[in-house]
Amino acid sequence: MPGTMNAVGNTPRSTQATFEDALAKLPDGYVDRHFGNRPWGVTVKRSEDGKRTWLYGEELGGTDIVSFNLYRLAGPGSILKPCEMSSTKVIEFVLGFVPNPAKPRLDHNGGKMSNGSILHCSKCMAALRSERWRSGQPLVS
Repeated sequence: MPGTMNAVGNTPRSTQATFEDALAKLPDGYVDRHFGNRPWGVTVKRSEDGKRTWLYGEELGGTDIVSFNLYRLAGPGSILKPCEMSSTKVIEFVLGFVPNPAKPRLDHNGGKMSNGSILHCSKCMAALRSERWRSGQPLVS
């Protein structure tokens, strides 16, 4: 059946296991992450008995969505029921949904970062520009 994923279906067992492992790592509730270098917001809900997992995700600032239910069977395997999209899209999304790229943290001790680069907040930049302007130096570093 299209949209069905189980040990004897069209989806290889290794893909199914990888998909289910990735899904299991997502926390219940809302989470922001990236897919395809774009930010997404995703909500995951799991039934109390653990037999159903529901996921709904939206591309933040975009129009794309992903939505599905995963039902665990009494025997081996599970059934994936995408909502008006292909199983392939759902599987690729869950496997490619990664944490947001790390943003550098500002250390206000001279704006020096742990990696040696220098980063300034807007207040630091305003002071820097003001000092440079007074001394006749270029405003851009």
